[in-house]
Amino acid sequence: MCIRDSHWRLEFFVMAMIAAGALYFAVSTKKISWVIISVGQIFLLMTYPLMLGGYRNTPFELAHMANEIVVVIFVFGNLVFLSGLFVLYLNDQILKKWLRYIAVISSGVLLTAFAIIFVEIISWKEAMLIAPLMNLLYLINAYYGIKIKPERTEGSNKIQI
Repeated sequence: MCIRDSHWRLEFFVMAMIAAGALYFAVSTKKISWVIISVGQIFLLMTYPLMLGGYRNTPFELAHMANEIVVVIFVFGNLVFLSGLFVLYLNDQILKKWLRYIAVISSGVLLTAFAIIFVEIISWKEAMLIAPLMNLLYLINAYYGIKIKPERTEGSNKIQI
């Protein structure tokens, strides 16, 4: 293992935990938004084995092919993931109204950007300008996770959100 791969391995683990949490909420709440988020996260998880192992000791052509596969899966996974977040925040009752609006607008803008990347109107490199908006959305998501207050009923593992 190369030390430069460590951050990707850590990110792979964190993304797997996000996927596990989304699956948990999908099952517990039975909300379609969490199901969509879970599916998007599963697609995103598929990129990491290719990133971590697909470029080592490979000819340029194979490394380029692996990169193209990763980009397509990454863009599609984010398209699905952001669709779920958009639906989740559109119907949200947990966040304060102003933060909910920011979350809806951010996820909507990012969803639109990933859609136009996916249909190849713009390239992935051209869309890198919106990367800070994704970071903002991840911060809102983390705050949202903290604000969720599970209410357990006796004899049940269901969460009421």
